[in-house]
Amino acid sequence: MTHYPFGVSSASKASWRITQFRVAVWICSLLWSVGVLAGDSFTGRVVSVTDGDTIKVLVDKREIKVRLYGIDCPESKQAFGTRAKHFTSNLPSSN
Repeated sequence: MTHYPFGVSSASKASWRITQFRVAVWICSLLWSVGVLAGDSFTGRVVSVTDGDTIKVLVDKREIKVRLYGIDCPESKQAFGTRAKHFTSNLPSSN
């Protein structure tokens, strides 16, 4: 609950809430952009497909679990999970 000083009008409260919302949106945008811009890139070989939106990549003799950004597939034990995994497995590689 937000506490306001004594004598604050309801218009000022609404203005304060809008300001808080704008600051929250700005902070979220900043954190998102830093995460995207600072994201590491790498190359490797896909060694397995866990499900439709998760793969394992071999990089410098280490397996790295990679979640595919912007993809939301059913998990393996959910309906159509097997089809999603097969679809991802059949995607062409860049070799």
